[in-house]
Amino acid sequence: MKLLKCCVICFIFILVLFGCNKFHISQNTILYTLIEKNSQESFLSQHLQDNEKYVFLFIDVDCGVCMFELKWWISFLDAHKKIKPLFVVNSKKNNLLEFIIFSDLKKYPIILDNNFKICTENAITSSKIIVITDSSLNILYKGDPLNSNQFNTFYSNLQ
Repeated sequence: MKLLKCCVICFIFILVLFGCNKFHISQNTILYTLIEKNSQESFLSQHLQDNEKYVFLFIDVDCGVCMFELKWWISFLDAHKKIKPLFVVNSKKNNLLEFIIFSDLKKYPIILDNNFKICTENAITSSKIIVITDSSLNILYKGDPLNSNQFNTFYSNLQ
C-alpha cells in the first residue's frame, strides 16, 4: 500500500513538473513595435505565425547589469536567426516606452510586464533565462543558453 501511494505521488509530481509545457501568457497581451518613434500596438496572437519559433527574452530596465547585457542579447539574436525575438520588458518606471525609443530595444517587438506577472507565472528568476516556444506557445526550450550544451544541441536541431 505504501509503495502504491509513493508511486501515485511520484506520478503526480512528474505530471506537475513536466506536464505544464505551455508558456503562460495571454494571446491578448499587447505587443509594441516602434516605427519612427511611434508605438504600434497589436495582440500577441496577431504576431505569432505558424511554423515559426519565438524566443522570449526578459529585460529589467531598472537593473544596470541587465541593461549592460542587452548588447550581448542583441548579438546572440544576430547569431541565431532561426528564432524570432520577443522582449518581455520589466520596469517600475512610467515612461518605459520613451526609454525604449532611445535604446537598442526599439528594433524588436516588446511586451511590457510592469508587475513581473509573466516572469512570476513562468518561474523566470533570472534575466539569463530564455524561453523558446512554437506559435502555439508550447515551450520547446527554457534555460540559460550560456551555461547549457542542451541549448546548442536544441538550436542545431531546429528546422
